[in-house]
Amino acid sequence: MTLYRPVATIIVLILSSFCCCYALQTGAKVAAVSAPVFISDEQQGHIDAVAPGDISITDAHKNAASIMAVHSATELPLRIGIVIDTSRSQASSRVYGAFVGSLTDFVNKALKSPTDQVFIETFDSSVAKPTRMMDQVEFSQYKLNLQPGGATAVYDAVDKACTFLDLNSAPDSRRVLVVISDGDDNQSHATRNEAITTCLSSSVVIFTIDTSETGGRGKSELKSISENTGGLEFTKLNPKKSIAVTYSRILDEIGNQYQVIFVPAGQEKPGQLYRLNVDSPASTKRRIRAPKAYSAK
Repeated sequence: MTLYRPVATIIVLILSSFCCCYALQTGAKVAAVSAPVFISDEQQGHIDAVAPGDISITDAHKNAASIMAVHSATELPLRIGIVIDTSRSQASSRVYGAFVGSLTDFVNKALKSPTDQVFIETFDSSVAKPTRMMDQVEFSQYKLNLQPGGATAVYDAVDKACTFLDLNSAPDSRRVLVVISDGDDNQSHATRNEAITTCLSSSVVIFTIDTSETGGRGKSELKSISENTGGLEFTKLNPKKSIAVTYSRILDEIGNQYQVIFVPAGQEKPGQLYRLNVDSPASTKRRIRAPKAYSAK
């Protein structure tokens, strides 16, 4: 898998100027950065503890200067956003109706701690104002009322949801979006790559649920959004058989989410994106997934 082209281009340009930048700033303190990482055993099962020595990180093909800490899901509050497509293309989708109908149960299972919070954002040709951040008690009183109609602005919705999460989440929180859509954008002002850049800069991981049943032309768009941010895409779903399996897998992934604090190899420009690779020794037999890039601090 490769990083989408615009971000890859940005990274190449940054790397070409790295030596000069670093030479001018020799002796300057390199700021630690945080990145979401998913770590499980070979059967995608939970691992009780992960230490800094259990993983390796390279940024721009150089080993990170140090890995300071690895925080597990139980140490970090969850901030999760549910982004729901209400465009006219969803009106006849059996997958859409099935997954939206089971959404309350999924969210209640995701909000395990009193400190966990969720917000809902809907969109068609425009993006509705997100709800406030809600804990489980507040969410139980929330009523979801959807009326499909209008065009599809999924990139705008993802871009705004990531910005909202960034503004309403503590730095040490797990930030997750679940996007329910067919991904067939025809109305956004933001491009797909601009939306992905916003999410990477905000350390938001995205799981996409494709409602087109057979995997329409928006499938590749949803796949790019999820893979670049470290999430997963769920597609070609059966409205009767796939609901429990899909939501259960997302819950497992959230439970296997870690936050890795590391010091990059050299001085970096704040706000810029740098290529990220996280791995573990073969002997540990662990499966690791991470975003394709991180934002320097």
